[in-house]
Amino acid sequence: MSRVLLSAILLSILGLGAATPAFAKIDPVNCEAPGLITLVARGADGTADPIGTFTVFVRDFNNVPSENEMVSLDFQNCPDIRLCMDQDDPRVTVDCAGRSVSARTGPDGAASFRVIGCAVNQGSSPGAIAPTLIVFAEGVYITTARVAALDQNGGGVDGSDLSMVLDDYFSGQPFARSDYDGNGVLTGNDLSLWLAAYFKAGSAVSGGAACP
Repeated sequence: MSRVLLSAILLSILGLGAATPAFAKIDPVNCEAPGLITLVARGADGTADPIGTFTVFVRDFNNVPSENEMVSLDFQNCPDIRLCMDQDDPRVTVDCAGRSVSARTGPDGAASFRVIGCAVNQGSSPGAIAPTLIVFAEGVYITTARVAALDQNGGGVDGSDLSMVLDDYFSGQPFARSDYDGNGVLTGNDLSLWLAAYFKAGSAVSGGAACP
């Protein structure tokens, strides 16, 4: 084999290596994401309720944190959930058409969200009963999580939401939107968690205009 041909082959191999997609270094086994996200509204100061913080950790095959990776939360399979167009975070991008929010990881490999949104609930109205939120990192599947929402009708968290949560509770259906501990059943603990959030008042104000 001539030196010229050998050099060409080596350059081709190197070129293929350089073109390898970024996601090839992400190891979903080493990544972490909660099994539950709780959508929040805003406090009196207009900021997103910290009670809903959802953090995804992205790591490579050596279990090293991976920086600047795009983490996406895909809500397309959440029919009774609405995202707000303004997420009160310049790091977070909202795709209303794709029903998703995205943010890049920091040096620690973490991307954190406080997703502002609500449920569309008229009292035990149809909704998801299983995990439906799909979490991706640069297109690599990480996990599927349940989606709960403190605000059940888009008006901020108040007594009307409690009525809807109670309707879900007594319906006998494990609606994920009212499953605040994420265990797949609605119990008194879910009511307790909703009440704790209500009295903290971190979601007392509507999240604002929702995506269509």
